[in-house]
Amino acid sequence: MTLESCIKVQLCQLSTAAREFCGLMAKVFGRGVPDDCAQKSAVEFALKHLEGFDGVLSLESTQATLYQLIHSFFVQHLLETGLKALEKKEEIKDKLDQNGMDIGLLKKIVGGDGFDEAKALKLLNEFQGHLHINVLRMVRDPKDSWWVTTAGGLQKALAYAVGRAVAKFETLSDKTWGTVHGAAPAHAFTKNFLMAPGTGFDGPFVRLGGDTNTPNQCKSMAIDNLQHGGSNVSLRFLADMSDLRNGCRLITPVGICGVLSSPFYTNRLQRWANGEVPKLVWEEEDVRKAAAYTMKFNLKSEPASLGLAPWIVVGVGVAIAALLRARK
Repeated sequence: MTLESCIKVQLCQLSTAAREFCGLMAKVFGRGVPDDCAQKSAVEFALKHLEGFDGVLSLESTQATLYQLIHSFFVQHLLETGLKALEKKEEIKDKLDQNGMDIGLLKKIVGGDGFDEAKALKLLNEFQGHLHINVLRMVRDPKDSWWVTTAGGLQKALAYAVGRAVAKFETLSDKTWGTVHGAAPAHAFTKNFLMAPGTGFDGPFVRLGGDTNTPNQCKSMAIDNLQHGGSNVSLRFLADMSDLRNGCRLITPVGICGVLSSPFYTNRLQRWANGEVPKLVWEEEDVRKAAAYTMKFNLKSEPASLGLAPWIVVGVGVAIAALLRARK
């Protein structure tokens, strides 16, 4: 494989889970939608809109958006009906009480909304992947699923989810998956300082395709929140070990400088989102030729000490910059 083909693999947005789910849904309603189905028009619209969907969750795809909404509402519906049934069982309630939990918290955890993403990103990504696999298992063999049976059967549960999904889909001013899945990369300081998302230390809003089931990993925040919440392949590095000088590529979000007021704070974010992986300068000679600025250290004199003053100035400056950015 070449470097270019490796980059294409990393950026692939094909979800075989999406393709199979839509194919199975079409089979469920293969003989037509029953006349007594309350969501008949919504189901017919969804089946028509998803015709020929190849499972690619690209930026401009509206089919990807509708699929994600249907899948999201289907899982939420199974959870709601199933947990309500479980809540009536005293032994389940006793176990939840013993562990300091309730049905609402359990629903959040199953939906992927009960974790600190900064500490559990890999766990969340694997969790969502298993969730999609389990949904496919239930749709393949609905009679073997207690959750589907409790929700009234596969056709009824899917129709209900499609009805909610289409209603949500029609309210979107921009129905493309890149926009629905878009979000501002979050910084822990913004949340800790009680600033609004997308302000303070956060990066700018960026559109992204893919999800947790595509090689171009870009998981949703939770089952009921389809904005992207991170990526397991945030740093992209490729190297041709036979030609390190000319065959290395590297890019990292968000920027090359961690200073909030710097013009380079988020300068790589859009290039990273676009799938660009620039050449990495490797040899000292090439680094010197490419350098726009050079820093020189005086190794002959003793380093000067200014105490805490520089740190105080930097701290105050960062705080002021964050507050000004939040007001904008």
